[in-house]
Amino acid sequence: MSRVIQQVGLHGVTFHTLRHTFASHAVMNGVDLFTVGKLLGHKTIQQTQCYAHPAPDHMRSAVEQATRALFAPDMPRHMPHEAIAAA
Repeated sequence: MSRVIQQVGLHGVTFHTLRHTFASHAVMNGVDLFTVGKLLGHKTIQQTQCYAHPAPDHMRSAVEQATRALFAPDMPRHMPHEAIAAA
């Protein structure tokens, strides 16, 4: 493995680095943590969380997506807990 990494010019990269990269890209592309953890052979979700590092742009995009949903014209203007209390 290290010979291949050197041949492609990825200095300082290890197999462990590639596992982190895989986990991060999988999560940023919609794969849930449970599935990523199973693919990596993790026993706990906490272990998977240590591997998945969403990029700052991905985090910013998630906030923008949530904001668009919150302020969409067809969004109900009551709080979810208010609907439950009224029922």
